[in-house]
Amino acid sequence: MDQKETVSWVQILPEELIAKVIEQATEFNVASLCILRNCNRQFRNIIDQLLLSKLEELDARCFRDRSKSCVYSVEKVHSLKSFLQKCVHITKLELTRVFYAVDDTLLWQLANSCSQLKVLDLSYCYHVTDKGISSVLTLPNLQVLTIRSCPNITSKAFQLYTESYPQNLTTLSIEWCPNLSYPVMSYLIKFRQLECLSLRGCESVSDDCFRAIAHSEAVPCLKHLDVRFCMIGDAGLMIIARLFRQLDKLLLGSKTHNLWPCGNWTLSGATQVATILPWCKIIYS
Repeated sequence: MDQKETVSWVQILPEELIAKVIEQATEFNVASLCILRNCNRQFRNIIDQLLLSKLEELDARCFRDRSKSCVYSVEKVHSLKSFLQKCVHITKLELTRVFYAVDDTLLWQLANSCSQLKVLDLSYCYHVTDKGISSVLTLPNLQVLTIRSCPNITSKAFQLYTESYPQNLTTLSIEWCPNLSYPVMSYLIKFRQLECLSLRGCESVSDDCFRAIAHSEAVPCLKHLDVRFCMIGDAGLMIIARLFRQLDKLLLGSKTHNLWPCGNWTLSGATQVATILPWCKIIYS
């Protein structure tokens, strides 16, 4: 049966039967559902909701903001919130392209309606504060979290909910967040399954952040650590080498090719890390 025959056949059915056809199509063939979407405008919203419920990966380009404006408003937050509420099976979500409509209330809603979420990118969502990050940290299946260029984020975002950190979190990127500082590492070290941690560009992260965990037990899981453009010195590097015994990649900002401040570490300190962790690849970039 071609598309025109399908359209004609569907249009002569009673509304109740059309609804049944829609329900069956969602179970067997999403392509057929897309055809049916054009058959009856009355049921288009129902079909859209069913389609959204099947999404597992989503970036913000799917969100239709007709105003084309990057100005924050309660209406935009509400619209995006309503959109995400329909995505009950979403596992991967990127909100960078609608950063202007992301705030703490939206993240609270996300934490309460998208329990299957595994990957979340909050890059450039500058309205988000510690409260919003604390909300998403309650997501039980979260594996990858990216927080980039969010100026309102501090170490307190990771202080709350210390008893309910997501057990599956393996990758955490907190980059270019200038107010992230002491004692952030004393909270991040509680993520026992964490394998990759990036603190790139967090200029207030210094040796003091690592001194806060100097007397902790070794953390076996961490394998990848990025401290480029942080104020890490040799003392901080020694603590890293002692605690993170499984580390196989350490990224430091090259002092030769960067104008941005690259930390207080010396080549001698980096060499000592290489001696303590001979299997660890130190990358200067």
